[in-house]
Amino acid sequence: MIREIKEELQANINVGERLITINYNGYEKFDLTMHCYLCTLTEGSHVTLLEHEAAKWLTKETLYSVDWLPADIEAVDALYTRL
Repeated sequence: MIREIKEELQANINVGERLITINYNGYEKFDLTMHCYLCTLTEGSHVTLLEHEAAKWLTKETLYSVDWLPADIEAVDALYTRL
């Protein structure tokens, strides 16, 4: 996870506790298992998009303002409950 975030967002993170594991079988060509963890940026680190077109910081109140993919909804719900 640390390597992936560094590779795609050029950010350094601390990995915290596991939030949820999602098993999603709703995609036509593949099944997905996604392990979601609570992470924080390390001191002095920032996000630089290398592989993505857009990003934005969300508050608890704006968490559902994004058109999330079906597999992401359970993770968003778990994060909302946690906040």
